[in-house]
Amino acid sequence: MILTSLLRTLGDRAASCFGYRLVPQSYLDVFQIDDGVSRVAAKLEAGPTADAAVYMQRDNPRLLELRRLYAGLDPALKSPLLWTEEYTSQTDLKNFRGHSAWVWQRGNPRFSERAYLLAAYYVLDYDRLGLLGKLTEDGAFGAIAYEMAGRRVSRDLLDSILEIDFLDRHLHIASRPRFPS
Repeated sequence: MILTSLLRTLGDRAASCFGYRLVPQSYLDVFQIDDGVSRVAAKLEAGPTADAAVYMQRDNPRLLELRRLYAGLDPALKSPLLWTEEYTSQTDLKNFRGHSAWVWQRGNPRFSERAYLLAAYYVLDYDRLGLLGKLTEDGAFGAIAYEMAGRRVSRDLLDSILEIDFLDRHLHIASRPRFPS
């Protein structure tokens, strides 16, 4: 008992020199223990459906039409700093909801699940409209999704809920009648 206490004290002092503290594992939450076993979620990735894969091509007529409309805009409105044609043309349209320049989803692989879990808790706490219980994630187009508490959650879903909430707070879209009288 005395030896254990002495070793713990010496170990804690040595660790504190490097900005760390030693704590008993029993004090940690299961999400703080990195032993290679995932307790948070199962990662789910789904590709696009066959129909969607055919549609999401760079030569899609609708996409070409949007490019023509964009080309006709005033150059002052569309002068890119980062989003140049060269930069954006590298995006795989079949996986546009995956890790990309628009949605950076893969950071440190050891923390991805934890980051999603924390983000989901944040959204759950902030979700005034209850959208997390109403909207679903299909995992299509490369969306990185995790199974959490029986629900499929993606960065796109969480971001969308926060964006809709923002719009509702400022434009009151949820309280407007659906059809004008």
